[in-house]
Amino acid sequence: MDSEIQCDRLKLLEDRIRGSLEDVRKRKRCKWCQNPKVPVSSKGLCSSCYRWDRMQRKLSKEVEGLPARTIRDPHWKLRHELDVANCAIELCKGDGDTLETQLDQTDPADIEEEFQILAAKMLGPRRGAPLFQGTAHFFYDFSPTQRVWLWYLLSMIVSEASRRDRISTARSVNLRNKHSKIGGG
Repeated sequence: MDSEIQCDRLKLLEDRIRGSLEDVRKRKRCKWCQNPKVPVSSKGLCSSCYRWDRMQRKLSKEVEGLPARTIRDPHWKLRHELDVANCAIELCKGDGDTLETQLDQTDPADIEEEFQILAAKMLGPRRGAPLFQGTAHFFYDFSPTQRVWLWYLLSMIVSEASRRDRISTARSVNLRNKHSKIGGG
């Protein structure tokens, strides 16, 4: 009798999760970051992505009329800010691609990765990132629907933190890209 009640509860839980995931899939989401929790403008973008879009368009127009880059480019800062805006837009779209993919099916390793990212953001990369390494095997006991739901909840926290850090992340990625071009080319 107890196992029947427990089975019924698990089925009810699974149905609730499935319904919640369906609600998430149906919500109007930002075209770029796919965040279902933020309002979307008539352009189809959330306020964060819209700001990056506006900045990128404005900077593109300003850079468009400039002469070609030189070694002592007097417009380096403007060009750099455009590169950062372009990088931030790519980060927004990358977040959206990930969310779109993972809402269909999530692997236990994806959940482990989200825990690692979250721990690294809270505790720093050296202390936080290794905290959850090797824990993916625990998530095989979850149903596929439960894994997607758990990943989604974690990713919303990570995504919000990423939105707040987007400019610094874009600057560091842009800088790394420039250094790899110089070193590799």
